[in-house]
Amino acid sequence: MNTYYRRINSYLFVSAKDCVSIKNNTDSTHDDNDSYVTPNNYYYQIQVPPFFHSSSNESPIHKQAYPSLLHSIYVQPSFLTIQEATHCLSLVHSHAKATQAFQKGKNTERHVNYATVDFPIQDCYDLNHYLMNTLSLKDKLFHLYQQRYNISMIDLDIDDLFIVHYQAKEKDHTKDDHDHTMIMDRLEAHRDGTLLSFTIPLTSANTFQGGGTFFEALRYVQPTPEYSHFFLPGGVVRVEHAGDLIIHCGKLLHGGEVVTQGQRTVLVGFVHVMNDKRIRKGVLTTACKHWGRMDIARIYGQRWSPKFIQRQDEITSSSSSSSSTSSTKAIQTCTSCFQPGNIPELLLRKVAKSFLKRSDDHYQRHQRLVAEDILLRDILLLSPSSRGSRRRRRRLSSSVSLASSHRMNHKGVMEKEMEVGKMNETSKRAMLDDFTIL
Repeated sequence: MNTYYRRINSYLFVSAKDCVSIKNNTDSTHDDNDSYVTPNNYYYQIQVPPFFHSSSNESPIHKQAYPSLLHSIYVQPSFLTIQEATHCLSLVHSHAKATQAFQKGKNTERHVNYATVDFPIQDCYDLNHYLMNTLSLKDKLFHLYQQRYNISMIDLDIDDLFIVHYQAKEKDHTKDDHDHTMIMDRLEAHRDGTLLSFTIPLTSANTFQGGGTFFEALRYVQPTPEYSHFFLPGGVVRVEHAGDLIIHCGKLLHGGEVVTQGQRTVLVGFVHVMNDKRIRKGVLTTACKHWGRMDIARIYGQRWSPKFIQRQDEITSSSSSSSSTSSTKAIQTCTSCFQPGNIPELLLRKVAKSFLKRSDDHYQRHQRLVAEDILLRDILLLSPSSRGSRRRRRRLSSSVSLASSHRMNHKGVMEKEMEVGKMNETSKRAMLDDFTIL
């Protein structure tokens, strides 16, 4: 690893003490008669480290500071009790056995890009009724999102809710083994289609080995003993008990860690923010453009790398008499994937090195996480009520300075007009209220 990559990764090797904290639920604002308070009075907050750095600690375009609300991943222990999670798991097994849902392989119709072995809970009436009606899962979950991310419950909706099943693969399988291809033991790194996501495992961690949800931004965060029961090396978050909840931004690059032994069943949900006034337009599009450029750079780097090496070998091995001919052939070989014809050697060398640099794994990871960091800062707008209160405070502060010099005069005029009966009761109350505010 060269000096550049050592430098950009040096600040990423932080301890879990720097980004993980335990908090009390009583610190969050909620109603005194709130029926959705979780049984545990604590939760864990994991703060994703920053990858975009500037002197002002603000994003380049919209000037949003780190950390934003979406930089936090929350772990809520005992969101569902052990008994509730166990009952859900029994309903899942009954439905899967009756429909062979876990033996059909990955469902490519529902999730095209990152298919999983799953089924939507709408297909299982008993499970759907138990979660939505008996447990009031939607209300409890949205209330928690409102507390943690300051998004109103009425602005949220569940876009997809489904059961995912992981199973360890046997070591003595053959490549063409049909049962082996039907099994899913991991899920590649991806980003969800919705802004918010959650995961509730229905199996306890002591029933399988491996597994959990890994977050790429936490890969180099070093675990510490006090959080080792749920925060593992490699940025893996694996809760200890069935029914524990993980909520996070769906745009964080994450995936399912490989299950090496046993089976792991998880309830996964995608939560959509319906209120367009809470989403800053163009932020997701800009991030997708950056991620797309990295995909193109990786593809071109894979094409150019062998040709560039071949060209260097041909130049080195060629004799002085045939070096010109050999070099020309190598140049034509290198440029065949880009455009036909000869390119000057110096230009070709610069282009090839640029592609190879941008296709480097460390460079790719850093640039993707920089775009992710900026998205987390910019995409979520303040609630309309918060923006309105800010505007009112600004108008109030400006009107105070304007009216302070005329306070007594205004009061005298109002009292005189009220005495002569020129104002009705509504106007009197309105003017007195305005005067009291001023």
